[in-house]
Formats: sequence, structure tokens, C-alpha cells
Amino acid sequence: AKLNKLTKKKIVHKIAEQIKKQNKNSDLEIVLLRSDDNTISLSERASKIAAVKPDLVLSLHLNNSTNKSSNGIEAFVSEKNTFYNKSKVLAENFLNKLNFKELQNNGVKTKDLHILRTSDCPAILLEVAFLSNENNRNFVSSTDGQREVADQLLKTL
Repeated sequence: AKLNKLTKKKIVHKIAEQIKKQNKNSDLEIVLLRSDDNTISLSERASKIAAVKPDLVLSLHLNNSTNKSSNGIEAFVSEKNTFYNKSKVLAENFLNKLNFKELQNNGVKTKDLHILRTSDCPAILLEVAFLSNENNRNFVSSTDGQREVADQLLKTL
């Protein structure tokens, strides 16, 4: 399996589309920043987020490691975000509610990332799985795995 950015982007996009498709909660509006395979700069993403004025930013990603046994899901928040404490509590709640037998919970970490720092609301970057781990990769690459990730994420919202 390819571990390049293109493959990561496609898998994350499929998961995001599943979240939007599976959302049956009329009180929950899911806004995707990308509707296709185009790359959007960080400043463009920040501008789009500011225009939407969301209650929460959830940025989905896939992790990679030189250690092929690295496994699981982890969340990142920024201490420089005005809503740091709320972001951290929401991220901890997310990870505690997610129940994947395939993915271990690696906890919440702090990182000064542009989207997390500049969002004017709670913001979480979620690394859903490690593509460098064969079991994680097989799980998130499969349609069933993508549906399960979307379903689990929707239940936490």
C-alpha cells in the first residue's frame, strides 16, 4: 500500500464524506473544507473556518511512523488556542468514547499547529490511525473501516 500524501488524503476524504453522509442529526451541521482532491493552503483553511464560525473544528488526519508497530488514534490541541481547555476536554471525551478494537487510544497531546492555534472555537486535530501499521492501514482503507470510523465519530459529537 502506498503511504504517500495522496493516499492519506483520499482515505481521510472518504472518512469525512462518510461522516457527512451518515449524519442524521438535524442539529449537527457537518462542513467539509474540501469537496474534492484539491489541496488547500493552511491560510485558506483558516479563512474558510473563520467564515463558517463553527462550534468545533475537527481536523482529520492519518499518522505515519518509522516504527511499524505504532498503532492507534490520538488527538492534538493547541495551548495557544483561546479555547485550549475546552478543546482538551472535548478531545479527551472523544478519545474515551471512541471504541475501536483495531486502534489503541494514544491520548491527547499538545502541538502548535496553525489550524488549532488560529481557530476561534475549540479545535482538535485527530490522527485516526497509522498508515505505517499494516492492521491500522487495512482497517481505515476498507469501506467497512471508514464507515465504522465515521459512525464512531458521529456518536461522540
